[in-house]
Amino acid sequence: MIFARTGDQYGYLVSRDAVPVQVMGGLRVDRALLRQAALAARPATDAELSRALARPPRTGPSERLRRWLRQF
Repeated sequence: MIFARTGDQYGYLVSRDAVPVQVMGGLRVDRALLRQAALAARPATDAELSRALARPPRTGPSERLRRWLRQF
């Protein structure tokens, strides 16, 4: 774990299974809280990603019908 400070920010850099995790905060953020967040960081699960990411645009005949019906 590496502690870094740049101008008006500081934080931690840690590697989790070859994935770099950087947790940065302003000078008013508690340093212990940033350290705890860096240590607790983990890759997102598929379920978490599906909730966080936007759904792909709908396609197909049902979507064309839906768009056509919205015109009226």
